[in-house]
Amino acid sequence: MKRRVFLAGALAASALPLMGHSPYRKWSQYRARYTVIATDRTDPGSFLLGDRLAQRVAVRRPELRATAARSQDARTVLSLLRTRQLELALLRAEDAFQAAEGTGPYATLATPLRVLAALAPEYLHIVVGASSPVRAVGDLKGQRVGVVDGPGRARLKTQRIVAAYGLDPEADVAWKSVAPGQGLSALGAGLVAAYCLEASAPAAELGPEQRPAGVRLRLIQHGDALPALVARHGPVYFPAPLGAERYPDVEAGVEVLAEARLLVCREEYPPERARALVEALAGWEELAPTGTPLPVPAHPALSAG
Repeated sequence: MKRRVFLAGALAASALPLMGHSPYRKWSQYRARYTVIATDRTDPGSFLLGDRLAQRVAVRRPELRATAARSQDARTVLSLLRTRQLELALLRAEDAFQAAEGTGPYATLATPLRVLAALAPEYLHIVVGASSPVRAVGDLKGQRVGVVDGPGRARLKTQRIVAAYGLDPEADVAWKSVAPGQGLSALGAGLVAAYCLEASAPAAELGPEQRPAGVRLRLIQHGDALPALVARHGPVYFPAPLGAERYPDVEAGVEVLAEARLLVCREEYPPERARALVEALAGWEELAPTGTPLPVPAHPALSAG
């Protein structure tokens, strides 16, 4: 419990010591004793996933003393990795890719990263009513599209997909902010023509118990936007089928875009510790599907495992 309290203070957004360079010997001593996995506060669910990851490692390799910690955002995590104040982090694929390449918002934080595991993909769902005339992304032109603003990147990703289909995401689509958990109600009431959410699959929010009475849903295909997105943003997304087996009461059978979270380390992370982590995660249900593309080079321990 004490180590969790310490890390909450050390890495929380309100704490100053690790916003840049930490002068505190206590932190260096702590890192030497524990395997700290930093998570991104702006990524919903990241800390819970990191905590489950740490628990998995703690059971199978207790000597590593794994623990998860929150950090303010991806930039803070990458700054700490770059300055060697951290060795492990759980990041969205795009953040890890841009840091490894030194591009985008992390051009000044270029860090040689390696992947130890791909975890828990987030799938972008574009949902309409089953009887809606909207049959494809191109049909969103001139429509109101509901999305939850705040943590998460559902709006950003949907805007990128809309652009990939030749629409102007600012001029051709009317974006409407909806409160968390209210997207389907807005859809059922006709306030929006489509609702976009980023979630694991199957998404709990699309379950029948979450829907207004009488509302039936259909998912819109958008996995074929992948080539255009890769050309512009790099290999951070991958196509994933969402079929009837995942959504038996939703008109599905489409291919959508997904983004994995990556457990990354610095390039020089000790091989023996890397192998121990990879072995501890073998068979874990939170691992991404086999064949999920890695936009960052894999650590040799991953291929060996």
